[in-house]
Amino acid sequence: MKKWENLINFSFGLVAASVAYVVGIGLAYLPFIFLAAYPWKIGNDVYSLFGGANATGNIHSLVSIWQFAGRDAVCLIGLSFYQKAGGDALCVIGLSFYQKAGGDAVCLIGLSFYQKAGGDALCVIGLSFYQKADNDIICMLGIFFYQKAGGSAACIIGFSFYQKACEDAVCIVGFSVWLDAERVACLIGLSGVQKARSDAYMGLGIALWQDAPNSGYDWTRVRNIVG
Repeated sequence: MKKWENLINFSFGLVAASVAYVVGIGLAYLPFIFLAAYPWKIGNDVYSLFGGANATGNIHSLVSIWQFAGRDAVCLIGLSFYQKAGGDALCVIGLSFYQKAGGDAVCLIGLSFYQKAGGDALCVIGLSFYQKADNDIICMLGIFFYQKAGGSAACIIGFSFYQKACEDAVCIVGFSVWLDAERVACLIGLSGVQKARSDAYMGLGIALWQDAPNSGYDWTRVRNIVG
Protein backbone atom coordinates (compact mmCIF):
# COMPACT_ATOMS: atom_id res chain seq x y z
CA MET A 1 0.00 0.00 0.00
CA LYS A 2 2.94 2.32 0.63
CA LYS A 3 3.78 2.43 -3.10
CA TRP A 4 0.21 3.43 -3.93
CA GLU A 5 0.30 6.07 -1.21
CA ASN A 6 3.49 7.57 -2.63
CA LEU A 7 2.07 7.55 -6.17
CA ILE A 8 -1.18 9.23 -5.11
CA ASN A 9 0.60 11.82 -2.97
CA PHE A 10 3.14 12.53 -5.73
CA SER A 11 0.26 13.17 -8.13
CA PHE A 12 -1.07 15.97 -5.88
CA GLY A 13 2.19 17.90 -6.21
CA LEU A 14 2.48 17.12 -9.92
CA VAL A 15 -1.06 18.23 -10.75
CA ALA A 16 -0.68 21.45 -8.74
CA ALA A 17 2.58 22.29 -10.54
CA SER A 18 1.04 21.45 -13.93
CA VAL A 19 -1.98 23.68 -13.30
CA ALA A 20 0.31 26.49 -12.19
CA TYR A 21 2.33 26.15 -15.39
CA VAL A 22 -0.80 26.17 -17.56
CA VAL A 23 -2.09 29.39 -15.99
CA GLY A 24 1.24 31.07 -16.70
CA ILE A 25 3.26 30.87 -13.49
CA GLY A 26 6.98 30.88 -14.23
CA LEU A 27 9.06 27.70 -14.22
CA ALA A 28 11.17 29.00 -11.35
CA TYR A 29 8.18 28.82 -9.01
CA LEU A 30 6.97 25.35 -9.97
CA PRO A 31 9.26 23.41 -7.58
CA PHE A 32 7.94 25.46 -4.67
CA ILE A 33 4.34 24.86 -5.76
CA PHE A 34 5.03 21.14 -6.02
CA LEU A 35 6.54 21.05 -2.53
CA ALA A 36 3.64 23.07 -1.09
CA ALA A 37 0.98 20.82 -2.64
CA TYR A 38 2.73 17.54 -1.85
CA PRO A 39 1.19 15.66 1.12
CA TRP A 40 4.02 15.37 3.65
CA LYS A 41 4.11 12.49 6.11
CA ILE A 42 5.40 13.43 9.53
CA GLY A 43 5.45 10.55 11.96
CA ASN A 44 2.33 8.52 11.23
CA ASP A 45 0.24 11.46 9.98
CA VAL A 46 -0.01 13.25 6.62
CA TYR A 47 -0.24 17.06 6.38
CA SER A 48 -1.23 18.73 3.12
CA LEU A 49 -3.00 21.58 1.39
CA PHE A 50 -5.28 19.52 -0.84
CA GLY A 51 -5.52 16.01 0.63
CA GLY A 52 -3.71 12.75 0.01
CA ALA A 53 -3.51 9.13 1.10
CA ASN A 54 -2.42 7.59 4.38
CA ALA A 55 -3.55 4.01 4.92
CA THR A 56 -2.19 3.71 8.46
CA GLY A 57 -2.69 7.13 10.05
CA ASN A 58 -4.45 10.48 9.92
CA ILE A 59 -4.69 13.14 7.19
CA HIS A 60 -4.92 16.86 7.94
CA SER A 61 -5.68 19.15 4.99
CA LEU A 62 -6.53 22.81 4.53
CA VAL A 63 -8.63 22.13 1.43
CA SER A 64 -9.54 18.53 0.71
CA ILE A 65 -9.83 17.45 -2.92
CA TRP A 66 -9.45 13.78 -2.00
CA GLN A 67 -8.59 12.17 1.34
CA PHE A 68 -8.09 8.49 2.10
CA ALA A 69 -7.10 7.73 5.67
CA GLY A 70 -6.73 4.57 7.71
CA ARG A 71 -7.66 6.61 10.77
CA ASP A 72 -9.00 10.20 10.77
CA ALA A 73 -9.48 12.56 7.78
CA VAL A 74 -9.66 16.27 8.62
CA CYS A 75 -10.40 19.24 6.34
CA LEU A 76 -9.97 22.47 8.32
CA ILE A 77 -11.17 25.35 6.16
CA GLY A 78 -12.36 25.06 2.60
CA LEU A 79 -13.81 22.61 0.15
CA SER A 80 -13.95 18.86 0.82
CA PHE A 81 -14.82 16.73 -2.21
CA TYR A 82 -14.08 13.26 -0.87
CA GLN A 83 -13.21 11.93 2.57
CA LYS A 84 -12.90 8.24 3.37
CA ALA A 85 -11.62 7.32 6.80
CA GLY A 86 -11.31 4.24 8.96
CA GLY A 87 -11.76 6.56 11.93
CA ASP A 88 -13.50 9.96 11.88
CA ALA A 89 -14.12 12.26 8.87
CA LEU A 90 -14.25 15.96 9.74
CA CYS A 91 -14.95 19.08 7.66
CA VAL A 92 -14.72 22.11 9.98
CA ILE A 93 -15.71 25.11 7.86
CA GLY A 94 -16.69 24.66 4.24
CA LEU A 95 -18.44 22.48 1.70
CA SER A 96 -18.45 18.69 2.08
CA PHE A 97 -19.58 16.53 -0.85
CA TYR A 98 -18.81 13.02 0.41
CA GLN A 99 -17.85 11.69 3.83
CA LYS A 100 -17.57 7.99 4.64
CA ALA A 101 -16.20 7.06 8.03
CA GLY A 102 -15.81 3.99 10.19
CA GLY A 103 -16.23 6.32 13.15
CA ASP A 104 -17.99 9.70 13.13
CA ALA A 105 -18.73 11.91 10.09
CA VAL A 106 -18.87 15.60 11.01
CA CYS A 107 -19.55 18.79 9.03
CA LEU A 108 -19.40 21.66 11.53
CA ILE A 109 -20.24 24.78 9.53
CA GLY A 110 -21.24 24.47 5.90
CA LEU A 111 -23.00 22.32 3.33
CA SER A 112 -22.98 18.51 3.53
CA PHE A 113 -24.22 16.41 0.61
CA TYR A 114 -23.48 12.86 1.82
CA GLN A 115 -22.47 11.47 5.20
CA LYS A 116 -22.19 7.76 5.98
CA ALA A 117 -20.79 6.83 9.36
CA GLY A 118 -20.18 3.74 11.42
CA GLY A 119 -20.54 5.98 14.46
CA ASP A 120 -22.40 9.30 14.57
CA ALA A 121 -23.20 11.71 11.70
CA LEU A 122 -23.32 15.38 12.61
CA CYS A 123 -24.08 18.58 10.67
CA VAL A 124 -23.89 21.51 13.09
CA ILE A 125 -24.70 24.65 11.12
CA GLY A 126 -25.75 24.32 7.50
CA LEU A 127 -27.55 22.18 4.96
CA SER A 128 -27.44 18.36 4.95
CA PHE A 129 -28.83 16.31 2.07
CA TYR A 130 -28.10 12.74 3.21
CA GLN A 131 -27.03 11.33 6.56
CA LYS A 132 -26.78 7.63 7.36
CA ALA A 133 -25.25 6.38 10.59
CA ASP A 134 -25.08 3.20 12.63
CA ASN A 135 -25.50 5.29 15.77
CA ASP A 136 -26.96 8.80 16.18
CA ILE A 137 -27.58 11.57 13.64
CA ILE A 138 -27.81 15.23 14.56
CA CYS A 139 -28.52 18.28 12.41
CA MET A 140 -28.28 21.55 14.36
CA LEU A 141 -29.29 24.96 13.05
CA GLY A 142 -30.07 24.10 9.48
CA ILE A 143 -31.98 22.06 6.91
CA PHE A 144 -31.66 18.38 6.19
CA PHE A 145 -33.44 16.20 3.67
CA TYR A 146 -32.76 12.60 4.74
CA GLN A 147 -31.62 11.04 8.01
CA LYS A 148 -31.41 7.30 8.67
CA ALA A 149 -29.97 6.27 12.00
CA GLY A 150 -29.30 3.03 13.83
CA GLY A 151 -29.70 5.03 17.03
CA SER A 152 -31.50 8.36 17.32
CA ALA A 153 -32.08 11.13 14.75
CA ALA A 154 -32.45 14.73 15.86
CA CYS A 155 -33.14 18.04 14.14
CA ILE A 156 -32.35 20.93 16.50
CA ILE A 157 -33.68 24.28 15.28
CA GLY A 158 -34.28 23.73 11.60
CA PHE A 159 -36.23 22.01 8.86
CA SER A 160 -36.42 18.22 8.45
CA PHE A 161 -37.90 16.36 5.48
CA TYR A 162 -37.37 12.73 6.51
CA GLN A 163 -36.12 11.08 9.70
CA LYS A 164 -35.98 7.32 10.19
CA ALA A 165 -34.42 5.93 13.35
CA CYS A 166 -34.29 2.63 15.21
CA GLU A 167 -34.64 4.53 18.49
CA ASP A 168 -35.88 8.13 18.73
CA ALA A 169 -36.66 10.67 15.99
CA VAL A 170 -36.81 14.18 17.38
CA CYS A 171 -37.60 17.62 15.97
CA ILE A 172 -36.82 20.07 18.77
CA VAL A 173 -37.60 23.48 17.28
CA GLY A 174 -38.69 23.66 13.66
CA PHE A 175 -40.64 21.90 10.93
CA SER A 176 -40.62 18.15 10.27
CA VAL A 177 -42.31 16.48 7.28
CA TRP A 178 -41.87 12.80 8.23
CA LEU A 179 -40.71 11.09 11.43
CA ASP A 180 -40.48 7.27 11.61
CA ALA A 181 -38.95 5.68 14.71
CA GLU A 182 -39.50 3.68 17.88
CA ARG A 183 -40.41 6.93 19.64
CA VAL A 184 -41.19 10.25 17.95
CA ALA A 185 -41.37 13.74 19.41
CA CYS A 186 -41.82 17.27 18.08
CA LEU A 187 -41.08 19.77 20.84
CA ILE A 188 -41.94 23.14 19.29
CA GLY A 189 -43.09 23.46 15.70
CA LEU A 190 -45.05 21.75 12.93
CA SER A 191 -44.90 18.00 12.30
CA GLY A 192 -46.40 16.50 9.14
CA VAL A 193 -46.35 12.73 9.74
CA GLN A 194 -45.34 11.04 12.97
CA LYS A 195 -45.11 7.25 12.78
CA ALA A 196 -43.86 5.36 15.81
CA ARG A 197 -43.79 1.82 17.15
CA SER A 198 -44.47 3.05 20.68
CA ASP A 199 -44.86 6.80 21.41
CA ALA A 200 -45.55 9.78 19.11
CA TYR A 201 -46.06 13.04 20.95
CA MET A 202 -46.23 16.77 20.33
CA GLY A 203 -45.28 19.51 22.77
CA LEU A 204 -46.10 22.99 21.50
CA GLY A 205 -47.12 22.84 17.87
CA ILE A 206 -49.25 21.03 15.31
CA ALA A 207 -49.16 17.40 14.16
CA LEU A 208 -51.02 16.69 10.92
CA TRP A 209 -50.97 12.89 11.34
CA GLN A 210 -49.88 10.56 14.14
CA ASP A 211 -49.73 6.75 13.97
CA ALA A 212 -48.58 5.13 17.19
CA PRO A 213 -49.93 2.98 20.06
CA ASN A 214 -49.53 6.05 22.30
CA SER A 215 -49.90 9.48 20.75
CA GLY A 216 -51.17 12.98 21.32
CA TYR A 217 -50.03 16.14 23.09
CA ASP A 218 -48.02 15.64 26.26
CA TRP A 219 -45.23 18.07 27.18
CA THR A 220 -43.76 15.74 29.82
CA ARG A 221 -43.51 12.77 27.44
CA VAL A 222 -41.99 14.93 24.71
CA ARG A 223 -39.41 16.26 27.16
CA ASN A 224 -38.53 12.72 28.25
CA ILE A 225 -38.04 11.57 24.64
CA VAL A 226 -36.01 14.65 23.71
CA GLY A 227 -33.93 14.57 26.86
